[in-house]
Amino acid sequence: MLGVYNNLVGHYQPRTITEIMSLHLLMCVCLGVLVKEVTSETVISALEVPEEQTKFDAHRIVGGTDAEPMEFPFAVNMQIITSSGKKFLCGGTVLTPKYILTAVHCIKYDGMKTVQVTAGSFDRGAKKNDQIQKSYVVNTIIENYNATVMANDVAILQLAKPLKYNDAIQSICLASGNEKYENKNATVIGWGKTTQDGKTSGKLQKLNVEVPSNQECIDKGANSVTDSNICIIVRNNTAGVCFGDSGGPLVVKKPDDSFVQIGVASYVIATCGTQNLPSVYARVSSFVDWIEKVVGESVRCKN
Repeated sequence: MLGVYNNLVGHYQPRTITEIMSLHLLMCVCLGVLVKEVTSETVISALEVPEEQTKFDAHRIVGGTDAEPMEFPFAVNMQIITSSGKKFLCGGTVLTPKYILTAVHCIKYDGMKTVQVTAGSFDRGAKKNDQIQKSYVVNTIIENYNATVMANDVAILQLAKPLKYNDAIQSICLASGNEKYENKNATVIGWGKTTQDGKTSGKLQKLNVEVPSNQECIDKGANSVTDSNICIIVRNNTAGVCFGDSGGPLVVKKPDDSFVQIGVASYVIATCGTQNLPSVYARVSSFVDWIEKVVGESVRCKN
């Protein structure tokens, strides 16, 4: 029987390999994607992100807490513009003033016309003049994705105009080398759903998690995990990432209190926040060489 995985975001719900490939090729034509690859055998079921809301859930994102303003200045949220209006999409991170890192499946939307990135925002419900935030239109989407097994679930967005850095908008450096971060504490952040069937969060949420070994991740049901993935797990609480958190970062705090990004949110294998079951991220260190080739400069953390 073919495996079924739940993306942390999705609008169109392909059910067969043919549908997946057709959607993939459609996005290639509409968005000018530069690198394409579709192969494999596993059917992926993408789950729908809720429509844009006028009210947000005031509760915490599946066990998370509100981030402080400017605590994660590298975090961005993404919206799509379709014929029916603007909708919240995913998270991402600032690599350079021109480039944003996110997940490929975030931009696989039927009917998408424009992708917009908002930087410097921790509260999506606040008025723009209440916080330092700027919105930027995406010019180009670059990816290297295997859609049917969730491999290479990383994408780079090139902005139509560069970000202007300030206290609320900064870049993050990426992990490189062979460090696996197994059994290390890490932090996930996002504006995604606060429960499986709930609303997305108005304020940026944060949650401390553990990084298990990939073997433990596989043993607990994430059968398609490879060396280019990294997992998270919450042992003792009902907490975790959920739909809308896709593309957001998994980060570890360095001794100087800055952060290194070690993962990009990809998919969950069970109901959001299921205790002691893993969620799966793309392992950033597996893609850092490709990322640097695309952006044209070093984005890895210095020793």
